[in-house]
Amino acid sequence: RLDGSREVLDFKITGRHKSQGEADKSLQLTLYAALTGLDRVGFISITRPRTPTSPIKISQVSSLRKQSDVLHAINLVKDVAKLISSGIFPRTNPEHWLCSEKWCQDYYECRIKPYEGG
Repeated sequence: RLDGSREVLDFKITGRHKSQGEADKSLQLTLYAALTGLDRVGFISITRPRTPTSPIKISQVSSLRKQSDVLHAINLVKDVAKLISSGIFPRTNPEHWLCSEKWCQDYYECRIKPYEGG
């Protein structure tokens, strides 16, 4: 940054730019803050053109993480790691784009097959 401060930036090539709300709520960015010790994080979105003649657009959103945000993220990761190590694999939000036939290798096991748990 021009002012000498440091920031963790995640570059995304996407169909639409990341919003301020997405940056503020991003667990991924919070974990970057935890790993680097930096409190300023953000996305740089490189938006693909809809047509070959449309220009590429680049935008940036930044967000600050408090220590409480970082601790919450670390505790969340610890909880998920404990579950996985005991053989329990938490499911993702079914509205998330990863929960689809195209992106999830376990889609048919998880979403199509009837739930047999107790």
